[in-house]
Amino acid sequence: MSRIPGPFDQLNQPIAIDKGTLCVQRSCPPDTRGLRAVPASSPARWTDKTITEYRTMIVSDALRLAQTNEEFDCADWAFTMLIRFARDHRLPLKFHKVGSGAVGGAWQKFTERDNIAVAPLDFDPRYTDYYVTPEVLYSILESTIRSQLGARDLILTGFDNAVDVVGIAALLPGDIVALSAGEHRHIQLVLKNDVEIQVWDDAKKTGVPATVLDILQGDMPASIIRRAAWDLNNGLYYRYDFSTGRWHIESNTPGDIRRLWHVTVFGRRWNFPRFNEALP
Repeated sequence: MSRIPGPFDQLNQPIAIDKGTLCVQRSCPPDTRGLRAVPASSPARWTDKTITEYRTMIVSDALRLAQTNEEFDCADWAFTMLIRFARDHRLPLKFHKVGSGAVGGAWQKFTERDNIAVAPLDFDPRYTDYYVTPEVLYSILESTIRSQLGARDLILTGFDNAVDVVGIAALLPGDIVALSAGEHRHIQLVLKNDVEIQVWDDAKKTGVPATVLDILQGDMPASIIRRAAWDLNNGLYYRYDFSTGRWHIESNTPGDIRRLWHVTVFGRRWNFPRFNEALP
């Protein structure tokens, strides 16, 4: 019987085990427990309805948060939007940290961490001094995730945080565009897909229509959020200037997303069903 490849095999090939999807197998088995104390009596769960509400929030609120001057790196931005939505709706969350390190695969196994989770607690008046509000729980989770998890934890789908999105057309608001080339990794959060924008033409002094995948992204080091777009028809890449309200062609384009798809550009979607495992 052939052995299932795992993180020990990633010393020489740190990411690509399946070059088509970047899927790997975890080195430690999934843990169905969550970090929880007294669960809420009628806990909220991730359902089709709450997932749709999350996507609606991305469309309606992400641009507002992007202009608050709060700084994020690329993965933190995606994690934060999810965690703050979950906080506002008291939804459970659970993550797996993909191990990594300069020593390679061996170090990766021992730095891997499952079961970073949160679920709301019921208030018990007998233990007022020990009660932790949901706001505090989610704040701790956000701080932990932003300090310990990164792009790698979203790109490698074998670790349950995210699942593969097969085609560009299937990307929805709140999904993730993951870029991976060698040791360079980057995360973009989908705002809208297959939408028309007006790209400013300096020569014509007018906007020219383009159909795009509209994204928001942080950067490394952490910075204010930038808005960009992949042209779905001609391989161009655009940047949005919040100060002028105009789209411009980006000269340093990452390439045609249609040709890069499942080569260096991948689609990811939060593994919503796994989040419910943080509940009893």
